[in-house]
Amino acid sequence: FIKIPNCTPAFDSEYLTNGNIQKAVKFIVDFAKGLNIPGLEFKVHDDGERPPMVLMVYPGEANHNVMIYGHLDKQPFME
Repeated sequence: FIKIPNCTPAFDSEYLTNGNIQKAVKFIVDFAKGLNIPGLEFKVHDDGERPPMVLMVYPGEANHNVMIYGHLDKQPFME
């Protein structure tokens, strides 16, 4: 498992400034780059006011699109 204490903004008022979301973004980008997939492109959209978004594009040869969506933040553990 990966441990980056990155709670959603509803549970962390310092979500954008405490560095955890930035660590999560860096981890996922570094991990994907480490896969060494030729042609895989990366973009990080971060305006500093909303949660950053990591976009990875892998151009294919077929005329189809696939989108995978996920979150890098999480809910805190519940009792």
